[in-house]
Amino acid sequence: LCYLVIVIVLISSVYFSLKLKFLQVNISKIYYTIKLSSRDNLKALFMGLGSKIGVGSIVGISIALNRSGPGVLLWIWVISLLSSILTYVETYLGIKYKGGVFYYIRNGINNKFLSIMYTVILIFVYIVGFVGIQSNTIVSFTGDFININKYIIVIFICYIITIIVFNNINKIINIMGIIVPVMCLLYLIISLSIIISDLSILKKSLYLIFLDGLKLDRALFGIIIVGLQRGIFATESGIGTSSIVGIIGDDDIISKSLFQVVGVHFISFIIITITGIIIVSNNSIITSDSIISLLAIFNKYYGFVGELLLCLIIFLFAISTIISGYFYGFKGLVFLKDSINKFDVFILKILVIFISFLGGIVKSSLIWGIVDDLILFLLIINIFVMISLRDEVK
Repeated sequence: LCYLVIVIVLISSVYFSLKLKFLQVNISKIYYTIKLSSRDNLKALFMGLGSKIGVGSIVGISIALNRSGPGVLLWIWVISLLSSILTYVETYLGIKYKGGVFYYIRNGINNKFLSIMYTVILIFVYIVGFVGIQSNTIVSFTGDFININKYIIVIFICYIITIIVFNNINKIINIMGIIVPVMCLLYLIISLSIIISDLSILKKSLYLIFLDGLKLDRALFGIIIVGLQRGIFATESGIGTSSIVGIIGDDDIISKSLFQVVGVHFISFIIITITGIIIVSNNSIITSDSIISLLAIFNKYYGFVGELLLCLIIFLFAISTIISGYFYGFKGLVFLKDSINKFDVFILKILVIFISFLGGIVKSSLIWGIVDDLILFLLIINIFVMISLRDEVK
């Protein structure tokens, strides 16, 4: 199923890239989109980045590099650049149908059943899956950093989540507008400092990435497939979530859609690339345990402070993903119930807190297996609908 979805993503990405004249790499339009961006555009961008830029951008990339070598990064760039057009298309349709992916499935192709099935899967993936995974990662990272009972960590996570989600949805959007820029800036400062301290790292890493990525004898199944998987999952292109945050505010439809593409490029070519270069250049201390490897790398350059800062960044990344997961779940619930009441929202908030607790104490491999499979179904449904509505996208 994974191979089938990869083919579908590639074919649809090529189709929309040709149809829209490779809009995702039109530097001048992207530049003016950023230059003329409004506060609403930034809010939508930060909410979208909150879910996309979770621990997968750091821990997930470390796992991919450990499994398939430095060449996987090359194919993450390729698929991210190509498939980012799907982010534009889904955001465009989400704004046009005034509500995101749920509404363009139901109203665009007149299929209520498919829209309900998609919504139920999405709520499960983001409320149960991603919330649980992020909580589990925080516990694992903190547990490897300091010797502390995992239940203490989980209770602290739940406490922070409780404070945040028991605000109204507009306040949560504003909170994300603070958390996301801070965590990104902090990560960029400490990561770029490593590379700038020794520029030979950059040259050596890029050489290894291209050399390994272009080895055709093992590239197809060993490198390209893993690269495609990570490229799709890390940026969420084609899943439909960008269309949910894209409706924030009332700016021009093309500008808002392009702004979500900017978010994909930021993750792929800034966050993931910097992470990849640091890992590749420190291959000698990489082990099978990605979390311990990352802590060892930052300890090498900054000592105990480096490990502390990395734990803080992972914590912020994970919290932002949990908040975004709640936001997507809330929007899905609004779609499923024509008249949502305070009790419905209260139950959703309690569920997020409970899953945050449960995710911190169970094995993450079980959650990852379920989530990865369900994401494939979200991709299939969303891309099918986007292709069906292709004539409406400009």
